[in-house]
Amino acid sequence: MLTETRRLREAHPNLGKRKIHPLLRRFCAEQGLRCPAVVTIGRLIADAGGLRAIPPRLDNRGRMKRPRPQKPRKPKGFRARRPGEVMALDTVIAIRDGVRRYLFGCLDLRSRFALALVTPGFSSKRASDFFDLALGLFPGRVDRVLSDNGSEFEGAFARLLKARGIGRYYTYPRSPKMNAHMERFNRTVQEEFLIHHEDLLWGDRDALALLNGKLAEWLLWYNGERPHDGAWGSESHRRVRPRPPSAPSAHRPRRWSPNRPHRPSRG
Repeated sequence: MLTETRRLREAHPNLGKRKIHPLLRRFCAEQGLRCPAVVTIGRLIADAGGLRAIPPRLDNRGRMKRPRPQKPRKPKGFRARRPGEVMALDTVIAIRDGVRRYLFGCLDLRSRFALALVTPGFSSKRASDFFDLALGLFPGRVDRVLSDNGSEFEGAFARLLKARGIGRYYTYPRSPKMNAHMERFNRTVQEEFLIHHEDLLWGDRDALALLNGKLAEWLLWYNGERPHDGAWGSESHRRVRPRPPSAPSAHRPRRWSPNRPHRPSRG
């Protein structure tokens, strides 16, 4: 049965199990065998390694393209069971009159411990510096991070994860719901803090430093006193407290409207 299934797949590359079924039924009738169901055929193909035939792809110079490695994705229905199991990250950009501001944020999926930083620039080095700061303030070990496929989460950021032995999950392109907790925190920090400090948000570097100082004070209240409707309910803010912060970071740290929170879809 498997030999005939393999022959059919080789003669008709990547033919689906529903198309193979009537051909295999004809073969079974000739051999006096019982034809397996469509689901069983699918399992036979999967157990044999998929039996997929993919010809090599060439670029515009005639060179063979290397297959892209599969990125680890967050399992469907995943729920963090303890603080530090997964920490989500994201960036948001604001543009006004050609001036750009970037909000880097991270959130522990279990305890809802969160940090954020506003910067005038955008790079993997800034993301790495921000997450290094977050690791220093988070009262525990972080096992894995969840992020989108943005370039800021590669390069220096990926090297930091490797050096710290931290794993990661990627979201699928244009799938913000896979990082829903972080998306909600983005909205919270915009609605409850940033839109009330736009004079500092669009100011010079000294104004940004002052803004991040006020943001640090707001985050202390957010992590220490503000109730959260998270996995532990309204008492979750008492489970994890940040380490005492050091002096305001010298690092200067997608897109929100000053009047209306907005996040464009990103890969």
